[in-house]
Amino acid sequence: MKILIADDDQKTRQEITRIIQTEYPGLHKIVEAKNIKELVTVSRDAHPDLIFLDIKMPLMDRIEGFEETKRYCPDANIVILSGYSDFHYAQKAIQLGAKDYLVKPITLEDIERSLVQADKKLDKLKWVRYNNFPHQLIQDYNCFQSYGEIPEDYTSEYHGYVLYADYDDFHDQYSMYQQLQTRIQDYFADNASTPVCNGFLYLDDGALLVLLKEDPMRRETLTFLQKLARESRSPLSVICFCCETLRECFKTAGKITDLASFRSLCQYGNLIPYHDLEEAASKEDLQKLNHMLNLIILGILEKEEALLYEAVNPSYPVSDLEHAFAGCEKYNLSRYMKSVTGVTLPTESFSVFLRSVQEKAQNMTDAVYDPDEPDLADHIKQYIRENYTHEIEVQNLAEMFGHTPDYLFLLFREKTGTRFTDYLEDIRICNAKRKIKEQPQLSTKEIASLTGFSSSQQLSRIFTKCTNMSPSEYQRYINNENL
Repeated sequence: MKILIADDDQKTRQEITRIIQTEYPGLHKIVEAKNIKELVTVSRDAHPDLIFLDIKMPLMDRIEGFEETKRYCPDANIVILSGYSDFHYAQKAIQLGAKDYLVKPITLEDIERSLVQADKKLDKLKWVRYNNFPHQLIQDYNCFQSYGEIPEDYTSEYHGYVLYADYDDFHDQYSMYQQLQTRIQDYFADNASTPVCNGFLYLDDGALLVLLKEDPMRRETLTFLQKLARESRSPLSVICFCCETLRECFKTAGKITDLASFRSLCQYGNLIPYHDLEEAASKEDLQKLNHMLNLIILGILEKEEALLYEAVNPSYPVSDLEHAFAGCEKYNLSRYMKSVTGVTLPTESFSVFLRSVQEKAQNMTDAVYDPDEPDLADHIKQYIRENYTHEIEVQNLAEMFGHTPDYLFLLFREKTGTRFTDYLEDIRICNAKRKIKEQPQLSTKEIASLTGFSSSQQLSRIFTKCTNMSPSEYQRYINNENL
């Protein structure tokens, strides 16, 4: 792992370097920066995976330096360093999408936690890229706001709420999180009768963390979030907790990310106290059932029948699963599975549930595609139409259809009269034009995300090439047509 230590204090840089090299000799490459200029340069050249960043470094108010760092290292875990244990000093950390907030002097435990978090993110990113998984981390909406005058000695606890909006379609989920954030912000803007700070962060698994510092006697917030959960058109789980320090909040949010899949075994679709989640995760029979459910979800989403067969043929006694299944709220479990997979699995009994999973696996086996079919080009076109919103890896496509990339490209051009890449671009541009026309409130960046482009710049470049006008010019053209 590449680690950047950005701090103007040489002793701090040396101490963090010493701890890492002593505890993990030869495992990590460490680079340093002592000012904002070096931070940007090293970020651009080294592309670190983990950045320890002093929030009070000289010239740190030049926010463009942060933006440059994020541009060169969009996937890096940023850990903020500060000599102050104060919520006000965490504002910039929250705005940057920091994964932790460490108060100097830094300890071995602090560094170990940061390395574990970065390792998990690296593993997840590798898995996402390899499997062409549609989920992407949402980092553009992290923000901090205050309503009312917050005294320096404000002593209230931090109240944390982690929101999981479960959808089998990523874009619906993405839209829902944006709507939730807007509704919560509007609520505080209209109802801040007492001082309140709120921060919004998106965790590594995509969940929305709402972090509050407000009057502990204020019950309206809890009532509002409960109402929000109940009114949601898809099950919305809100996992709530309280902490005395910001550091504890980040640690607890990380634990919730690790245990979040157990929410289906708690009071799913409503408010879930964090200790209830911990209790469910501590039971051995529920751990086994949760593992089984995760295999089923992944098998359905990735269309991997092997994972479904592994789920219904565990290495441990099926009676353990049956006992755990019997103690679950079947309606909640059914709602959860339907929300995250889009597939209805009957839960009236464990045997019926198992049989439905086995049937799903058999259906996948029977539907294996024969690459020798004469309509191979039509199958490729159908795949593109169904998956254009995701990154389409040529090698993965070739493996899926059982031919080399060169053969697929040649066959596709001969059968359709157009190149594979041109067809993909046409599909994406047609859908981008439809989004501009039907949803004019979307930004270019949002449209790019919803139509499979890696960035708004790529969308603008290809859109202009295909239509001889930019997305904004096309928007004005549409508006003039409607007058």
